[in-house]
Amino acid sequence: MARFSPNGDQVVFSGGLDEFGINNGIYLMDRDGQGRREIVPPTESNYSPLWSPDGKWIAYHSRTAGTPFDLSNVFLLEAPNFGSPRQIAKGQTLVWVDSRTLLVLRGSRTWQVDIFAKDEKPFFEDSTYAFPAHGEKFIWYLDLRPETRGVWMVPVNSQGERSGKANLILSSNELGASHFSDNRAMHLLWDDHGTLWKVLFPSGRRERVPATLPGLTRASTVRLSYDEKEILYVQRKLDAKLVMIDNLFN
Repeated sequence: MARFSPNGDQVVFSGGLDEFGINNGIYLMDRDGQGRREIVPPTESNYSPLWSPDGKWIAYHSRTAGTPFDLSNVFLLEAPNFGSPRQIAKGQTLVWVDSRTLLVLRGSRTWQVDIFAKDEKPFFEDSTYAFPAHGEKFIWYLDLRPETRGVWMVPVNSQGERSGKANLILSSNELGASHFSDNRAMHLLWDDHGTLWKVLFPSGRRERVPATLPGLTRASTVRLSYDEKEILYVQRKLDAKLVMIDNLFN
């Protein structure tokens, strides 16, 4: 997973798998691919680095082999010096609401974490992964219940409670190759043919992106820059060794 910094000058990403494909680190590089440096060593499985909107923090979650994702540790790194990471929560990083509020996934719902006070509270409803969108007048949520599974948008009042009818944005069979933009203004949807769509909030209207993205598949990750003028995507490749053993059972 890779993301632009808010000013578009750098890219943060997780990678550097070890020979067993278990651990990976967090890395930073310039937008032209130069100046790569390690900011979190690959001693555990480190995932989903997220820049805060002001560019002062990078949040990520980390776990050891065999640890459930729900029990991952959420860490915070201060930019640009990237000293020792500070643990602030349990779960998986989802999205920044603002420069001091981070949403994380734990259990069957979303939690809102104040990175300075380390306070946390449930966000929106149980059995949903949710975040505010479209000027915080709506909630985007992934409904985990089988009968209503999919991505929805619903208008909310100032207390974050439903104030209107929810609109289905993505059906359950479209969830594998999709992602919301970091500024929470739209959703991205792509396929194995290299075709990319913008799904606009709150209507759900789709616009095809007039671009050719070589190597784009449903296994890829796609991200927009904060100003939505550039696309950053990752081509997934699997390296493996084929080993043949002669006379194994003789």
